[in-house]
Amino acid sequence: MRVDEQVKLLSRRVGVLEAEAEIARRLAGFEQRYAERERLYRFIEAETVNFAVRVLCRVCRVSRSAYYSWRADGDGPDEATWDEALVVDAIFDIWARSRRAYGSPRVSAALAKQGWTVNEKRVARLMGELAIAGKHGRRKLVTTRRDKDATPAPDLVERDFSAERPDELWVGDITSDVWTCRCWSRVFCYKNSGANPALRGLYRVKCRMWGATTPAKANCSK
Repeated sequence: MRVDEQVKLLSRRVGVLEAEAEIARRLAGFEQRYAERERLYRFIEAETVNFAVRVLCRVCRVSRSAYYSWRADGDGPDEATWDEALVVDAIFDIWARSRRAYGSPRVSAALAKQGWTVNEKRVARLMGELAIAGKHGRRKLVTTRRDKDATPAPDLVERDFSAERPDELWVGDITSDVWTCRCWSRVFCYKNSGANPALRGLYRVKCRMWGATTPAKANCSK
């Protein structure tokens, strides 16, 4: 090969390399609001006036047939649909990273930290469409709060509830309020100790309930 032919060949290769470097530089600064594949296709479409489609597709690492297929299908979804899809992706990622614990309020807060402007109602709607929800832990029900400054009552029976005959030992307790179909009632149980081993020495248990409207008396067990 003659020297002048080699020079022309090298010049063409240098030109291709320079073109590829310029394409890569422009691609790095191309807008990011689209999904990655959509972004590449739109970049190629915008730069066809400056570079050959073949070179653009090679730098973007997409096939020409795929690009032309995208062109034939039109612009595809509108901007609002793309924006919704991106928000959905972000919501699902946040929910998954929280180990499926976050509901719409915490997902909305996480989106705001990432720079999204999405209100909680929209997040709740999209989470409903995705059929995902946060976990709601059950709070422990506390029925009695002991006064730490109060003096405890003396244990007169010393935790020994055994008895050889009825009416030898009586103990009592007040439970939390219960619903009696008509009103909330407070239950007071008093226990007559006896010799029945199945009841651990408790001969009879009776309950008296004071309701918001009328008291009721019930014999719970014998």
